Amino acid sequence: MNFVQAFIMAVVEGITEFLPISSTAHMVITARLVGLTQTHFVEFFEVFIQMGAIMAIIVLYIKKLLKNWNLIWLLAASFIPTAIIGLLAHGIFKDYLLNNLTVIAWALIIVGVVFIIVENFYGNNKKQITKLSYKEAIFIGFIQALAIIPGVSRSGAVILGMLIMGFRRDQAAEYSFMLGLPTLSAAAFYDAYKIQAWNLPLADLKILLFASIVAFIFALFAVKWFLQYLKHNSLKGFGFYRIFVGLIILGFLV
Repeated sequence: MNFVQAFIMAVVEGITEFLPISSTAHMVITARLVGLTQTHFVEFFEVFIQMGAIMAIIVLYIKKLLKNWNLIWLLAASFIPTAIIGLLAHGIFKDYLLNNLTVIAWALIIVGVVFIIVENFYGNNKKQITKLSYKEAIFIGFIQALAIIPGVSRSGAVILGMLIMGFRRDQAAEYSFMLGLPTLSAAAFYDAYKIQAWNLPLADLKILLFASIVAFIFALFAVKWFLQYLKHNSLKGFGFYRIFVGLIILGFLV
């Protein structure tokens, strides 16, 4: 992997990580477009540069989290089911799902359709995060675990689940952002341990650092834009986008 490939991948990661369009799907597709083969390092790279996106959330939400310990405990309650399922299904994800374009395409399409349907029934919710219960938080954790299927979207699953539970779009989006802190960090550190990242060559470490910084910058702007977008628009546009991308992938496979 060279710096140009790393830059393109990091831009895609930063933009898509917190939007409900599946960063995993876009990273897999982008990797193929820029000529990357799925080596162990490339797979680790795709997970680790999420740390750049995580830093964007820390910058934006650290004050809010430190002032609200109940919110931190709610996020922990949501994280636990995801962590357990993620550990149990990690091998299946890596071996059978990660680079399966058919799975990715259908996941994009199906969840896109669900977005459009849910928006029709739950688009005018008023509930705020302050009303979130621990029972609901745990349920959100199970919903987030569906994102083990590439193409589903971690943030998309959380937002959908919270919309169905009556939460406002922007509140659901913010909770999905903050829930990304433990979820994505755990995934990155677990993969770092598995690949023994501390033994990587200096050239690879430089690429990881560079890409993480790029992902941080683009994630920062993407999150701010998304929240502004949700104040005046529904999520149907993302649903149609997902369907469009999924159909294109299926078309190329055919």
